[in-house]
Amino acid sequence: NITGGYYAMRLPVCEYLDKIGRQATILVLREIRKEYYAPLGVGIVRECTRRAMRSVPRKVESIDEAFNFMKTRLKISVDDLKNRSWVLENYGKQKGLSEYY
Repeated sequence: NITGGYYAMRLPVCEYLDKIGRQATILVLREIRKEYYAPLGVGIVRECTRRAMRSVPRKVESIDEAFNFMKTRLKISVDDLKNRSWVLENYGKQKGLSEYY
C-alpha cells in the first residue's frame, strides 16, 4: 500500500509548484533498502521531499541522461522501473492544445 507515501510526497511537490506558478508531471522515487530497518512513517517522506524541492536541481539534457544518473544512485533496476511506471511509459506522449485546433 503506497497511498500514504503518495500523499506525503505529493504535498511538498504541490507546495513547490504553487510557489513557482507551474504545473508538472513528476516522478518521485524513494528506494527502501534492508539498511532502512526502522521505518519512521510518512512524516520523514514528506520532509525529505520538501528538502529535495528546496535543493538545487540536477539538470540533464535528456531522459536517457536522467536514467543513467539514476543507475548510479539506485540499487533497483532502472529498466524494470521504466517498464512498471505509468509516468515513464507515457513520457513525451502528452498532446498539446495545438494538436486539437
